[in-house]
Amino acid sequence: MSSGWLDNDFFNFAEILRAPRRLNNELTRLALATSKIEYAGPTVTHDTPARIELSDTEHVKRVLEAAIKLTDDFLADEFNKIGRTYEIPHLDLTTETNGPVYFPNTKRVVIPPRFFKELQLYASKYVERITLMYVVAHETAHHVQNLMGMNENVLTFEHKIEKNTAFSVLELHADCVAGMMMNALNRKKTFFHKGDPINMMVTAAALGDDLIQLRGGLTVNKADFKHGTAVNRMTAVARGLMLTSLAQLPSTKEFIAIAKQ
Repeated sequence: MSSGWLDNDFFNFAEILRAPRRLNNELTRLALATSKIEYAGPTVTHDTPARIELSDTEHVKRVLEAAIKLTDDFLADEFNKIGRTYEIPHLDLTTETNGPVYFPNTKRVVIPPRFFKELQLYASKYVERITLMYVVAHETAHHVQNLMGMNENVLTFEHKIEKNTAFSVLELHADCVAGMMMNALNRKKTFFHKGDPINMMVTAAALGDDLIQLRGGLTVNKADFKHGTAVNRMTAVARGLMLTSLAQLPSTKEFIAIAKQ
């Protein structure tokens, strides 16, 4: 497996990040840690079905719809193991929001139309199928948190942490659940292409608070973090990629420790 994440053109990292050494080194380490994952095909290229043209919005929507069906079926089995019934969330691909988001009150996973346009700004013409699947899995993980009664208020009270740290813990937990679900589904029916685990980690890293601030021309300010750093987020995804069930997830204290790194 290639350890050079700059070979991945998602979010044009070479230009945006100036190749920070710690991020590069950490992704190399995590790539090695997940290198035993089974693959259905070679590294994704423009002419494989695992890479999707962003302008083909109908294809993108089909992938998103298929992804939530896969996660719903998996989570229904997981909840059944603990004697609970999984409540399927609604996938909303029409409501405009600032980005992919989960609304706990209405139990909706929203992937707004503008998200596809924003991806084209960062990812050029194509996006990997696994990237779209990861986005859906991450928001579905917030649905799992909602059903399990895990929210920022509970975390703040039970673990005596600041509200922003609680928000970061929820995001890192969702990253880990997303990685776990993708790994578990891949074990049932192999669909990963080489590079897919790295693509998920790179996607999560791109949405780290420090990189979001840097892309906005701001100085990195940890006090404003609500998602975790790039390294935090791809670490959580990699942790999930080594698991296959909700029962194996790390403790909340472990996510708090990651968030405080």
